[in-house]
Amino acid sequence: MSKFQLVHLVIDGLNFDNVVLNKSKFNNISFAESTFHNISMASVIFSDINFEKAKFQDVNMAYVTIEDANISGLTINGFNIEALIASSK
Repeated sequence: MSKFQLVHLVIDGLNFDNVVLNKSKFNNISFAESTFHNISMASVIFSDINFEKAKFQDVNMAYVTIEDANISGLTINGFNIEALIASSK
């Protein structure tokens, strides 16, 4: 497929199945109330992301780096990460 660009677009209720979006660029995107399943985000870079109230299930975070993060209330496998970090200082 040739390259194309979508700008200032509102499309609610889309369903993507078996889609390849390699080397794509997303700026100022809202995925509020969206669902993602069986997604590969290998080698993806995120910046200025708001995951407030998001829920991740069956996540592989091996070798993930998180910098300059607000972790208030963050829990992983039932552990309060903010409290764990504070107690290790």
